[in-house]
Amino acid sequence: MQKITNLFYRFSQGMTLGIGGCLLLMSCLAMIVYGIMYGNDHYGIMTFAMLLMAAVVTGGVLILGRKLEKESRYRSILLFGVLVCFQIFFLVFISHPMAISDPARVQHEALMMVQKQHGQMNMQDLYFQRYPNNHFIVVLFYYFYKMLYFMGIQKVWIPTIILNLISIDIGVIFSWLIARRWKGAAMADLLLCLFIFCPTTYVWLTTVYTNTISFPFVMLILYLCLRLQEESEKQNGHQSLWALLGAGMAVGYWIRPTTIIPIIAVALYFIVRGTQKMKKETVVRCLIGTVLTAGVFTGCFMGCRGLVDRHMDRSRLTGQFPVTHWIMMGLNTDTFGEFSREDESYTMSFDTKDRKHRADVERIRERVKELGGTGLVYQAMAKMFGVWALSDDDCFNKAAYASDFPGWYRYFMGKDNTWYLLFMQAFRVVTFLFLCGSVLGQIREKKYDSSYVLSLTFLGAVLFFVLWEANRKYNVCFMGVCLLLMADGIGRCLQWMRQKQSVILRRKNSRIVMAAMTMVCIVLVSYIQITIASQTASAQENVIYHCRNNPDSVAVSDVSRKEKKHFQRPVLLEQIIRQGQLTKEGDKEKIILNFDKREEKNFSKNKLKKLQPKKEYKIEVLSLETGQKLYSRKVRNDQFSRNGKLVIRLPEISKDTSKGYVIRLHHYGKNYTMIPKVSRFPELDPYPYGSLYINGKKTFYDLSMSILRKKSES
Repeated sequence: MQKITNLFYRFSQGMTLGIGGCLLLMSCLAMIVYGIMYGNDHYGIMTFAMLLMAAVVTGGVLILGRKLEKESRYRSILLFGVLVCFQIFFLVFISHPMAISDPARVQHEALMMVQKQHGQMNMQDLYFQRYPNNHFIVVLFYYFYKMLYFMGIQKVWIPTIILNLISIDIGVIFSWLIARRWKGAAMADLLLCLFIFCPTTYVWLTTVYTNTISFPFVMLILYLCLRLQEESEKQNGHQSLWALLGAGMAVGYWIRPTTIIPIIAVALYFIVRGTQKMKKETVVRCLIGTVLTAGVFTGCFMGCRGLVDRHMDRSRLTGQFPVTHWIMMGLNTDTFGEFSREDESYTMSFDTKDRKHRADVERIRERVKELGGTGLVYQAMAKMFGVWALSDDDCFNKAAYASDFPGWYRYFMGKDNTWYLLFMQAFRVVTFLFLCGSVLGQIREKKYDSSYVLSLTFLGAVLFFVLWEANRKYNVCFMGVCLLLMADGIGRCLQWMRQKQSVILRRKNSRIVMAAMTMVCIVLVSYIQITIASQTASAQENVIYHCRNNPDSVAVSDVSRKEKKHFQRPVLLEQIIRQGQLTKEGDKEKIILNFDKREEKNFSKNKLKKLQPKKEYKIEVLSLETGQKLYSRKVRNDQFSRNGKLVIRLPEISKDTSKGYVIRLHHYGKNYTMIPKVSRFPELDPYPYGSLYINGKKTFYDLSMSILRKKSES
């Protein structure tokens, strides 16, 4: 048995090192993608600047690690306070909190359960039919919002952000405890510094979802594993820790199923440790603890299921997706394994879970056969590149769904974010560099210490997204694992440099080299910022405004009965938009309005006649600043695109301004074939930047629309 576990140890560590090396190379080349997306194809100079910045960051963290080797009593408290202050600064002066997509659906449903649905989940919503994995987080949000309402707090967004901040920081604290027990206070403080500099610590503060809420549970499981490994040699069995481990595993799994990854890593770690000539008494205590953990896990798991069942009718749950759906989606070469509307519609087209499963399995076989061995390897590499090597974790696209940004937004998430984009990617490169150094050091030492369970967790996380749907915003819950391995790699690198008596450690040499590289880096990044003007969208047409919750827009006649009554007669809609972003002279903008197409039937002698195109709307666009009419046109119902989009092209901007718009839609006739769409979850947006009026009455919605800008060629 020991030979088998030794072989498994060498194989898994070698695989982790190989994958880490691949990700290091991919992250070094990632600026090619960013250069095409954001930098007008200037990816060569952007790659050079990023690698230079990575060298500066590498030298900086090594110097920082050496400085922190001297322990200080209150340094940890100070560093954690700095982290929290930076997070608050990011929330107030940089980010724009906004719930969209899955987080918006989850939070909105919980809010409706408090306000209207008497604590019951709406099982008619197809989203909760398809994704039962989100039922538990909805119930947790329901109790959180119910507590807020009991306390008289009805504006839930700021408390929700605070909950997210607390959740992330609890994960940071557990990570710090792991580092302190593992390598001492110096490494724990170095880890806090890495969290301070890590962009992932900040960019998802406003996205309150299972990927951030599950972070502390991942780190709790790993911390308890470390504690139990230390206590295994002592007489005290610490049954309470084993029980807490089982409870943490169960609740964490219900919050987000990816918590199964550290659970499997912990199980494999104890199996490997148990075969390495442990005392019989220690083995017996571990077996007793494992049984206790399994019992508590089962009890808590069933308890969580019972809690969910109290708030839903499980007999009406008939449309859930099988596990094979996400595996099938991961094999989609058109989307590189990311989310696909086409795959979602395909699975939804079958009425029962069993039929969905069989259809997905059949499509999986077709795609595997079509890809072949080489294609599967390429698909796996593409998914690893998208999920792990690209450092933005999809935060730039999500941040674009807003307007009226804070003043510092443009330098971090907006169009002048070149330096931050380069730093994010440079930090990702350095993370994988020292992560590989940590794994290499573990292999050379041939020890089965706590670092192995961290390597197993990282390996499992990468392999999971290779098999599953590739979603790069969901790796945030493994941020602590990567930074722990990074901190360990920094410590091992410093130790190796001391053994080799490296000249780099000489203070005078390091200061001169770092100062020179930093100056060159600043000059180069400034040049790129000025000449290339990195943006958060494509170089040709840049999305500068999205309706809040744009992906979840619905026809205005469907959101409430009041609006539905309006659409029994001609309607005048007025949308006011405070754009908030500076517009340059010579730029061109276009507005895209989203409509819901409704079939209009005309029966004559039991035969369906095709209706002739007719003018249905008069659309006007006025400047909010001056009232000048910028656009006026009567639109026929055949001038909309197939998916219900209408494009309005505005004249060229005559001067630099930060204007807004008034968009008027005046309907003709009695019948509607095109009904405007509106944002679906208005109560979840804390910063209303526009107002929609229907026949002169203000509503809580916004028109579903986007504004795109094409910069002047001059």
